[in-house]
Amino acid sequence: MKTFAACFCAALVSFAAFAQINPQQIEEQKAALQRAVDNYGKVYGAWLVDKQCSFLADNEKRQLQNDLHTIQQAIPQDPAIQNMHLMVEDSAREVAGTPPFSDCGQESRTLVTQATTLAQTWASLIRSRQPQS
Repeated sequence: MKTFAACFCAALVSFAAFAQINPQQIEEQKAALQRAVDNYGKVYGAWLVDKQCSFLADNEKRQLQNDLHTIQQAIPQDPAIQNMHLMVEDSAREVAGTPPFSDCGQESRTLVTQATTLAQTWASLIRSRQPQS
């Protein structure tokens, strides 16, 4: 996951050098991208862990699913970003399938709780920025 983010950031740097973007803006974009990649991995991984462990009530499961869908719909359709999206999901699948997360213990429960809150906040922000129909 971090490897792909680093590669993507390198592409941003190359583009920025060509477009003569302020180096501080590049660093801010790289940091924002890294946070988004990490946060998406946490949310997707928590969704997978909850599918295995069933920590959430039915209404909370539906809310997490809806929030995850909102986040996924906001991911740009650019092929490089879609590849990163798939790599993050593969990495989250691998992490969710190994201990301590596959054990459905306290660490798993904590991940699901924290990521559920993150997903709600993130999806709310996305929804607030979407044009009203």
